[in-house]
Amino acid sequence: MNSYSPEKKTILITGHYGTGKTNVAVNIARRLALDGKPTALLDFDIVNPYFRAADCVKEAEALGIRCIVPEYANSNVDVPSLPASVNSVFDRGNDEYAVFDVGGDDAGATALAVYAERIKNRGYEMLYVINMYRPLTATPEEAAELMYEIEARSRLKCTAIVNNSNLGRDTTRETVLESEEYAKKVCELTSLPLLFTSAMESAAGSDDFILKQETKSMF
Repeated sequence: MNSYSPEKKTILITGHYGTGKTNVAVNIARRLALDGKPTALLDFDIVNPYFRAADCVKEAEALGIRCIVPEYANSNVDVPSLPASVNSVFDRGNDEYAVFDVGGDDAGATALAVYAERIKNRGYEMLYVINMYRPLTATPEEAAELMYEIEARSRLKCTAIVNNSNLGRDTTRETVLESEEYAKKVCELTSLPLLFTSAMESAAGSDDFILKQETKSMF
């Protein structure tokens, strides 16, 4: 990712299951770390025990990223929990960037409500990740409705949209470009800006593949 530079030190990544929130969160944390900024990556997913930020701890720590993950992450124990070390993000004030990989849908966003006031006091950006190729958010109206549910559960407001429409390894340049109108409509319905569109390098192609907000490929 080349262009996104957070204005706030707390970056919350939310959205529907399978939209690619974890990829977005990990890559934002990676970019911050590569830019020499103190960064923490928080696995805030108490719902999905599968692909999550905790899976990337070794690579993240190698870049100097401070990782905060649930006690039972990457084990065969499925217990919804958040580590007490989450509090360290707020205790440190604004000494570091904190990227939260939040659980999917309104159920996953509920965990944010516990820290809502502290997050507001610290200052935050809440990015809503969309993917037109996922069920239940295939239409702009469905995506917008889910966003409102996430906001209600988390007691926080989304600040921007991230278009991460993809078909996994089958994603092509056309796959991403075809999502442009979908993302534009989501932005119109929610009155939020499109912060960037992300794509794997294999889909982005050449360096001149620049999407909304003049942002190049994230991955």
